[in-house]
Amino acid sequence: MSTPPISSLVPELQRMCNELESLSHQTVAHRRKFQFVVSQFRQFIEMFAKNARSIPMSDEQVSAYREITEITRTYKTIFSCNLMNSWAHSALENHSNVTASDLCTIATRLQEISACLDPQASKMFDPASPQWLSYHILDLRSIAASFNQFLNQPIQNGKSDSTTKLMAERVKSINSFLKKFENEDIAPGVRVFSPIPIHYQTWRINHADLLEKSEIGSGVSAVVYFGNYLPTGEEVAIKKLKFKKLMGHKLETFQRELSILATATHPTILRFVGATDTPPFCIVTEWMPNQSLYHDIHKNRLLDETKRTIAMFDIARGMQFLHSQQIIHRDLKSLNVLIDKDGYTRICDFGFSRQVGGKDEIMTKNVGTPHWMAPELLTQSDSYDNKIDVYAYAIVFWELLTLKLPYQGLDPTQIVAQVMMNNMRPAIPASAPEGLANLISQCWERDPVNRPTFSEVVRSFRSGDILIPNADKDEVMRYINSIECTQEECQALEIESQLNSLPDDQDSTTFTKHLIEKLEKDGPTKDINILYRIWDHLKNLNNENSDETNILYARGLICLLNTQLNSKASAALRYLPSDILDHEIIMKTLEIFPTGDTVVDNDLIVIACKNNMADQAALRAIQVPHLKLALEICGQKGVDESIKSDIVNICVKLLTNADLTLVVACLRCLVGLNEARAINMKTISLHMQSRNQTLKLAAAVAAAEMAVEGIELSTDIIEMLSLKWNEPIAASVVISACDSPNIARHVLNMLNNETPPTPETILRIITVASRHSELRDQVLSALTNFKTNQTNLMKVARQLAENL
Repeated sequence: MSTPPISSLVPELQRMCNELESLSHQTVAHRRKFQFVVSQFRQFIEMFAKNARSIPMSDEQVSAYREITEITRTYKTIFSCNLMNSWAHSALENHSNVTASDLCTIATRLQEISACLDPQASKMFDPASPQWLSYHILDLRSIAASFNQFLNQPIQNGKSDSTTKLMAERVKSINSFLKKFENEDIAPGVRVFSPIPIHYQTWRINHADLLEKSEIGSGVSAVVYFGNYLPTGEEVAIKKLKFKKLMGHKLETFQRELSILATATHPTILRFVGATDTPPFCIVTEWMPNQSLYHDIHKNRLLDETKRTIAMFDIARGMQFLHSQQIIHRDLKSLNVLIDKDGYTRICDFGFSRQVGGKDEIMTKNVGTPHWMAPELLTQSDSYDNKIDVYAYAIVFWELLTLKLPYQGLDPTQIVAQVMMNNMRPAIPASAPEGLANLISQCWERDPVNRPTFSEVVRSFRSGDILIPNADKDEVMRYINSIECTQEECQALEIESQLNSLPDDQDSTTFTKHLIEKLEKDGPTKDINILYRIWDHLKNLNNENSDETNILYARGLICLLNTQLNSKASAALRYLPSDILDHEIIMKTLEIFPTGDTVVDNDLIVIACKNNMADQAALRAIQVPHLKLALEICGQKGVDESIKSDIVNICVKLLTNADLTLVVACLRCLVGLNEARAINMKTISLHMQSRNQTLKLAAAVAAAEMAVEGIELSTDIIEMLSLKWNEPIAASVVISACDSPNIARHVLNMLNNETPPTPETILRIITVASRHSELRDQVLSALTNFKTNQTNLMKVARQLAENL
């Protein structure tokens, strides 16, 4: 069997990159480095796509692709540790350099393994790039600022002494790093440690606190008991692991499960009671007396149509919460949704291989994971995202609608074949309401991109259009309306409502102002579909092409710069006409600079330079191309006087940079700002000897400007120029330098060299030198020795002598 062609990897790699980019926009800490990761990945894909051929992959290439997919999962894990709800814990528990070290190590590995796919493209993964250190320093400053803000608050009861102490130590560590490495070119390597998180100790319980009453299920790795948690007397489920020792992977798995259970606190998620930290290791959760949805569908029938509709709403909002915490369930199915004593559901994940208890065993033994698995999982691909849960949700919804087993009569192998080959899905009854049928169909779309998010599913329920036939709509809506919207959900609903109220008339300026004001106040939603609706509306607005609409358009685009549409927004801002955006608007774009995304950063620099804010861009730029552009524009158009000294300092500091084109930009900027006097004489002398003609010329122009500004050039520079009298710039610099009497005296003495300048140059030098009364005799001597066949020059010389 032949392997797929190399070119077939391009869309898969693009999808992985898009997923990483989406997650990077949600991170709070280390965001610039994460977006730099995405930027390098995207540059690799773009070059790889140009070179990829339609020839079968070798075994080595197949292996490389598999490892790349595994690495993207590692990236997701790292990114997820730095979201709003988790970054502080991660920053406190880990050394401040761990993330940077991990990312550089991964970049090294990516460069190595991708070489067999495309040797040139593999170089896009650059672990030695100086930008890693630059972005890391900026990221650490942000972390330290957040911690300092917390530490500077008045003492409160909620502040933990241990946490405060740890935070202060981390700030001290960060400051030490910044002080030592801010001016270094290479970041040092750091050993990675992973201690058990301190705050999870609050969930520790003792074996003596548990009373096991009866076994209710058994799996490969654990036995589950019904029992009591004695300190409270509550009924609990006790999952007792069969392993006597937890080491390596088993320890990591145990810790990961604890962290998810401890942080996933939500009314629709099975409540975590605690865990033991000595063998036999146990995980304890609340007890659900009415078994699972699967049991209810096929045996118990406790839930009527109304309760089943409410169950699907609760599962959707529970999954919405899990996904907001970057948790993918991976095994959502009717067996993993339990029912409490009041008929409400809880999502869980025991992962039993079988159920104990006679008839129940017969009922469940033929139910395999393929029934609920999305197509991307059936291919055994490691490339998947949280949309696999949306697919599984559709199957569970179908179960509750029909009260049947999905794919009845097919074994797991047949299900895989039918889903993959024929795109088979369970048949939706013709009697199902249109809204409900459409929702199920959308959720089990083959392409994950076309499946809705759980936020969108929840909003569908709130519309009142999603009901299982014969459900009591009033009761369902009373329940749904009793549940408060999440902040994100409410925000999305409000924006969607505004978009839906777009007036029919052509003048939508007032509407757009209100929409943009809301986006500026509350920030944009994360819902990609709503973001695209905002984008489409803004594009329509741009068609009007007036100053007022252009400014509105720009304000709207700025709101999208921190979203998944950031590259679209930055590109659109870049191509607006020059000089139409004011200081406030440009400053908003520069607030997020640098983003870590090379393309977006390029756009933001150009935007600033096109709107007379090159000086502000120069203050923030860290990459050579950005600095060059910004400083060139500063030299041409000038800078704000309040930050002029800062720009001058940047230029002076960069005059010894290894990138000669950047040095040229700095010299031109200093000359343009009339600040050539800030240049060190030795630096000018060095650059005037450069083999780079552009740099040599820029240095000479700077030297001339220094002379004009009254700076006395060194005799070394003058003698160097005297060897190149035939070059116009050399003669020009020497003539300007003669404004200094000392230099004029030195130059007059040099006119008798074996290779004197042209007669015209000699006469101009004598003319400038004649302004210094103390040089009268030396000037007269030079005029006496002045000889030329050019009558006009001799006439000027005689008149000059007579005047003296």
